[in-house]
Order: sequence, then structure tokens, then C-alpha cells
Amino acid sequence: MQFLIVLIFIAFFGKSYQVFSIGTYGVTSLDILSLILFIVTAKKVIWDGVALKIPKNHSVFFFLCFIIAVLLSGLTPLFWAGEGHIVQYFKSAAHLYFLCLFTFICLCYPLKPDVWKNVIRTWIVLSIIINLFAIYQIFARAMDLPLAWLNYSNISLLGRGELANTEDVVQLSLKYSNFYRATSFFTEPSTLAIYNLYIFTFLLIPFLQKEKPFIKSKAFNIFCFVLSVGTLFLTFSISGFVGIVLIVGSILLFEKRKRIGPILIACFSTIILILVFDGFVNYYAGISVVGLFEKRISGIISITGKKKYIEGESFSGRIRNVNESISIWEENPIIGNGLGLTYKSKKSDISYSDFTVFAVLAELGAVGLAAFCALFASLVIITVNFIRFPMLIRDEDADKQRLLGLVYYILVIQIVINFLVGNQLISDGLWYPLGMAFSIIAMYFKKKGDGFIIIRFRSVPLKASVKHRIGNYLNVESQR
Repeated sequence: MQFLIVLIFIAFFGKSYQVFSIGTYGVTSLDILSLILFIVTAKKVIWDGVALKIPKNHSVFFFLCFIIAVLLSGLTPLFWAGEGHIVQYFKSAAHLYFLCLFTFICLCYPLKPDVWKNVIRTWIVLSIIINLFAIYQIFARAMDLPLAWLNYSNISLLGRGELANTEDVVQLSLKYSNFYRATSFFTEPSTLAIYNLYIFTFLLIPFLQKEKPFIKSKAFNIFCFVLSVGTLFLTFSISGFVGIVLIVGSILLFEKRKRIGPILIACFSTIILILVFDGFVNYYAGISVVGLFEKRISGIISITGKKKYIEGESFSGRIRNVNESISIWEENPIIGNGLGLTYKSKKSDISYSDFTVFAVLAELGAVGLAAFCALFASLVIITVNFIRFPMLIRDEDADKQRLLGLVYYILVIQIVINFLVGNQLISDGLWYPLGMAFSIIAMYFKKKGDGFIIIRFRSVPLKASVKHRIGNYLNVESQR
């Protein structure tokens, strides 16, 4: 199980390449590994008799409420729409439930801390390759070197209505003077930025909380931290900027009483690194990324209309998308228009909502939105208490303490993605990290001894039952 989950989180980086396709859906190595995990879990539960323990807490309740809200949204196409709407709903629901099955397994299967420790270690080690390649691509694009742009084969990357041909699908990266935004192996800069928010968190938070780092070498951690901050800056991503603001804000709010000195050192070091990388880009590309950020942010927050948006800025289009999503929600405000059916609306021509929270509103209605927001709120309340009240986890072993102190920041990144910058509703980018969060939280509640719903598919494991019957049969045969 541990090895499979580590492989699944490595496969995150290969989602742009399909193994084969089913209609307009590209099946990736991540899908295949997830299916193998589900089969292995079924074997462990049915054949080996492993018990599933579902914690009795609010976050699990709201997760199940969200699952039910997805079902309820299907009533809209079923009774008030045509066959095309029904088919699309079932395709979307099947995909979402496939992803949520991973989350469910994580919250109730008895996983050990080593699983997530090794996932995090793997991501940190891989960050060197990913971030060095991102920096190389900036030069490669300016000088027309090999691998400057990557082509992708996943047919799912194509928009609705586009021809099923991925030959011309390449990375998205706008050019400013001679500076191209960093993308590395990802399809766009914002995805690389989100990845580096995780790396930034995995390296910094254990240090601030006086926990052991995930990798022992101090020099290695510093090198990874420098690369992570530098590459995050070179993505020129609002997602990355907002993520850093919320993470640093949370650190100043909840960690300041623990280690004010190291917090100031970390903030100062981050600022110095940004200035160094900015000077580097300015020298070679003739443009300041800090200046670009200033123009981009001031253009977004300007309410006078006198300042213009920077080239390629999508903010005004996103505001329009939000308004369109609200108009779609008004058609069926209680249970929504049905999962995956935004593009079928007669009141709008958008293909999908730009934000998860508004996709939930439009497609799952007020019921789905309430469950989704309550899910995140309950998880944040549980995990922020691990930081505010360290005595709650004092009796845990070192590995669990480190993970429990980290999980809140994983949720902060998910809040950035799903409430502020993007739409990951039917994506592993939402449900797999949530699975990680649920699993870590469940470890705490198991140690605490809180109530669980225990699920056993058989009172006696099927393996033992079959072995017993075969033994009886052989005994009978030997006596004849």
C-alpha cells in the first residue's frame, strides 16, 4: 500500500500524458495506479479481513454530505433535461466518485505515518529535477534550445468542442521582453507555482515548529528551499503570490509565539532570494519580475479603472465567469444543474466555472455549496488547533507530530486553489491531497480513542474461511 501511494503521488507529474483514451477522456498512469490501489484495498478488506474505521467527526460527516449532494444534483438532468445532459452527468459523477474513493480509503484504512513521510520526501527530492528544468526552460525558450516547449498527449487537455488532436497542445507561458514564465513539466506556470507552495511548506514548517526535517541533510534542504522560492517567483503566478501571502500570514498568526527569530530569518531569506532571482532575470532578460508583479497586482486591485491590466491578465474574464456561474446557479438554486453540466446551460456560454467554489454552486446548488464549505471549515478548525494548542499532540510520536503540525498548511494551499484561483472540482489535485489530510487527522483520532464506525465485510476473513474449508475437505478425502 505504501509503495503504491508513493507511486500515485509521483504519477501526478505525468498527468499530461495518456496511456490510452476512452472517448474524450485520456487514461493516465495516475488513473491506472489508483485503480490498482482500489483493487489491493478490496483484497486487504475482503480477503485479509482488514477493518475500515470511519472517524465520527464533523469533517467526515460533511464529506459524506457532499457525496450525497452530487447524487441530488443528478435529479435535475434526470427529470428536467434530455439524454445528453443525463449521460454527461453520469460521466462526471463516475469520475468524481473514482477520485473520492481515494479520499475515502485514506480516511478509513489504517495507514501509517511512514506513507505520507515518504510521499513528502519523494516530492522534495523530485523538486530539484523539476525546478532545475524550469530554470533551464527560461533560457531554452529565449535561445531556442531543445526541450524549450513540451508537447502533451492527454486528450483531456483539449477544451470542449475542440478536435481530438493533441499534436499542437504545448505548454502555456506568456513572454515579457525576453522572459518566459517558468513551467517545467507542467502545462502552465500556475501549476508549477502550486507544486512549489507544497515544497516551500514541507521544508519551512517543520523548521519553524522545531520538528525534524523530512530529509536530514541541512545543505540539501537549503538548496531545495532556494530552488523552490526562486522557481515560485519565476512562475510569475498570482496563485503562487496569494499562496505565499496566506501561508506566511498563517505562520505569523499561529507560529509567532514559538520561534519569532527563525520566522524573521525565514521571511528575510525569502525576500533576499526573490531580489537575487529578480536581479538575475533583469540582467539577462532586461525586465524585472518584481516590477511585473507590481503592475499586475496594482492593475487587479485598482478600482478607478485608470490602470490597465498587464498583458495576458485573466482577472476581468474571471469576474465575468463568476457572474455567469451565478446566473447558471439561479436556474436551480437548491440542488444545482447537475455535476459537469455548466456548459449545457441555456443562460450562459461558458464551458466551466473558473473557481471550484462557483462550480459547486452552479452544478450542486446551495446544498452542495453548504457541504463543500462546511467540509473545509471543519478540517481547518481541527487542524489549526494542532498548532494553537500543541499539548493536543504532545503524546504523539515524532513523525505524527510533524505531520499533524503540517496538515493545516496543506489545507491553506487547497483553499487558495479551490476558493481563490482555480477549479479542481473533478480533479485529483483536490481529492488526493484531501485524502492525505483526512488520513493524518484520522491517525490523531485513533490515538485519542474517539468513536469510530467499524466496517468489516466478514466476521471471519475470507482467507481464513477458505483455508478452513480446504483443510476440512482434504481431511475428509484423506479418511476415505
